[in-house]
Amino acid sequence: MTVEKKPVAMVHFLDDNGKPTGHDFPYLIPKHLEEKCEGGVMVCVPLKETYVSAIIVDLTWTSYLSASKIKSLESIAFIGGSTNMKTKEPSELICVDALPTIEARLEAENALIAEKIANYLSIIPTKEGIQSIKAGRAELNNMFKEFEGQRIRLNKALDKQYDDFLVPYKKNISAPLIDAESRLKKIVDEYEDAIKGVKEAEIREYFADYLLNYSNIDFLTFERVGLNVTKTANTEALKKQCADFVDRVSDDLEMISLQPDQAEILVEYIPTLNAAQAITTVAARHKVIAAQKAAIEAQRAAYRPAPMLAPEPIPEEMPNPEPVPEAIVESALQKIARVRFPNEEGEFRGQEYSYLLPEGSEYRVGEIWEVSTKRGKTDAQISGFGTVEDVPERFIPYLKYLPKSKFIDDFAIPDFSPDDFEFPAFEPGPEEVNERAEPKTATIKIAVVDTIERIDALLEMLNQLGYSYREIKEG
Repeated sequence: MTVEKKPVAMVHFLDDNGKPTGHDFPYLIPKHLEEKCEGGVMVCVPLKETYVSAIIVDLTWTSYLSASKIKSLESIAFIGGSTNMKTKEPSELICVDALPTIEARLEAENALIAEKIANYLSIIPTKEGIQSIKAGRAELNNMFKEFEGQRIRLNKALDKQYDDFLVPYKKNISAPLIDAESRLKKIVDEYEDAIKGVKEAEIREYFADYLLNYSNIDFLTFERVGLNVTKTANTEALKKQCADFVDRVSDDLEMISLQPDQAEILVEYIPTLNAAQAITTVAARHKVIAAQKAAIEAQRAAYRPAPMLAPEPIPEEMPNPEPVPEAIVESALQKIARVRFPNEEGEFRGQEYSYLLPEGSEYRVGEIWEVSTKRGKTDAQISGFGTVEDVPERFIPYLKYLPKSKFIDDFAIPDFSPDDFEFPAFEPGPEEVNERAEPKTATIKIAVVDTIERIDALLEMLNQLGYSYREIKEG
């Protein structure tokens, strides 16, 4: 009679320092792990209600009957690696081999669970059957709690094993490899930078020499070429890019020199090196400026009160022109005020018009006065001062005076007093006794501005004083 045997791994548990300790303990080896289990392989084995790390120290066999009393490695996550690193490839040093086994066992348990669930669901909920359903529900809940407990224990064991594994892994594997990568990278970068530096210096020298062929290009720098100088870049190809770049700029400058706005286009071209864009930008700007000028002129024409205030043009042959006022003829330094009239929005803008300033009156820029025009009275704002010399000669005969008072119509006309005027004094002579002698006469210049009522008041005062008058002249 042949006795069936199964493979067994004899393991030693590991202490806190990761060294084997204690006696040998047997664990069954699943069939799919037989080829991977050997001496020195690290494993995680179940022990009571947890899992611990162990190392395989020997392989043996046991009979089928004895195997029923031994726990199997197939129920845990197998993580291991040979201690003989010279005979193993890096891909074999760290591995997880128990997952397929665990998955197979879970599928087997699923079949059992499905069968139980189907049996309990098929029970008719009668008075007796409901008790069986409750019992089945309790059984399934207990099964679930048991599997959850195993899952949690396994997770904790794996976390601890992984944490234990991570310390020597970082020390012996990752730390030296990361440091080596950093140091080797630095060596490679320094070497390639040196090669690129030599190549870039050669290209820069070629660019400067080639630029000497164009005396009209004094604003280009090597950086504006935009070359990508790398270790593997072809030197001749980079030189050709420099030459093509300078030639293109020279062609652009030749085209710009034929434009009517060459200087302005160059201002736009130099920062961008885009001739078409520079020409388009300048043309668009000129178009906008022209449109703005036209809009300004149209606005001035719309706001200018020319039909009301502008003097009428004097024909070349003007019959009997009015005489120039004596005061203006006598003194070319007669002061004038320049004023502007309000537009439709009430703003004082547009063309300036000239008015004479009465002597002895004070005016300030910005003051608003009511003035006489060909169409009546209107407000005007003083914008400046000058003399008659600033007025075209053909307009001088038509100049009017600004009023002396800003509010003439706001109060009653005052009475004139003799003290307001200086009358000539006469010493009586022999001729005055002769009744036939001619009376003495004198010319008095009195400035009377604005309303006819004020002139009438002046004449009435002269009559009361016993003076007579022959005529009143404008002046």
